[in-house]
Amino acid sequence: KGEEFGQEMKYGQAGRLITHAEMSPDKYVLMQSTGLKDKNGVEIFEGDIVAIENHPFQKKKGDMGVGMEINGNYEIGWEKHDLTWCAGSLLLARLKPYVRVIGNIYENPELLEAD
Repeated sequence: KGEEFGQEMKYGQAGRLITHAEMSPDKYVLMQSTGLKDKNGVEIFEGDIVAIENHPFQKKKGDMGVGMEINGNYEIGWEKHDLTWCAGSLLLARLKPYVRVIGNIYENPELLEAD
């Protein structure tokens, strides 16, 4: 039985665990969880790209009543100044009902490109 296990480990059969030393560190990026989930229950990590959809936010400027559109794609990052997770400069926790994970900056950088 031990010999079979050794063969499995040696040849990297499906279902085996690999150590960090066996990985190529330059091929992997560790991403920290924000501890929050999007509107579909998907865990949100630093470096994820989220789509903010159907957000009703309106920011008024003086008497002009200028609306500010915040729907779009944003990178998730850590705002060290005020110790919060943000989608761009927007507070992530307050956006949860409008946030959907669509990718991450390492695999989908094109999602952040301006149209």
